[in-house]
Amino acid sequence: MAAGDKIGAAQARKRSAALGREYRSFCEKAGLTPRPERTRSMTGPTVGKAKPLAKIPKNDILRSTDGDDIPVTEAAIQRVPRIRPTGWSEERCLKLEEAHKELLRFVKDAPVGTEALAVYTEDMGLVNRILGEDGQVRFRSTSSPHIVVHNHPNGLTFSAEDIRSFIWNYDMTTLTAVGNNGTVYAMHKTDGYLGADFLKAFIPIISLYEEAETEAERSKIISRFLEEGSKYGVQFISRG
Repeated sequence: MAAGDKIGAAQARKRSAALGREYRSFCEKAGLTPRPERTRSMTGPTVGKAKPLAKIPKNDILRSTDGDDIPVTEAAIQRVPRIRPTGWSEERCLKLEEAHKELLRFVKDAPVGTEALAVYTEDMGLVNRILGEDGQVRFRSTSSPHIVVHNHPNGLTFSAEDIRSFIWNYDMTTLTAVGNNGTVYAMHKTDGYLGADFLKAFIPIISLYEEAETEAERSKIISRFLEEGSKYGVQFISRG
């Protein structure tokens, strides 16, 4: 091995070890079971050749923040805005808009406060739609690039649990939350996504979030954090 290759390999090992430490710390603070194999792709781009969606034995939970739940109305469904994640075509954005509306219709007749989600392929082909429960919805992680759409009964921004799932699932390229009032929030991993750095930045946010006394404080903490997401290749969208 040439000298340059040896130095490069040593640096790669150091980066890998540092990432492993950050990952274990993140899992401890987030209450997750460490899965070291997840760290292997946290430093690379999210774009890759799509494979058939395959389930792995891991349940994820998407959860809305606490707050007053809002009944879904047809007026709110019609107010759902169209958003444009970086690199998306108009056709794809239109399909995402329809996915948000369809999800609200799906949950409209369920008890107020019920969460639901839908999993889509990268080209917005529906994989699965799941009706959850009051304030949360569970789903199986997948090992191919995918998009997850879920609703927030209170119409507020992402919860810490949402961000955990977004980071934990490297192949979740886009996560959106459509409020029962028609507001839409999105996190999107761009080609420049820096998973390890985003994870490292999120660790101190967990404590701040858990120590916040009001829902307004928690929402502000999350919004401020995500507004800085572009530093790590994460596009944050809030519309409505």
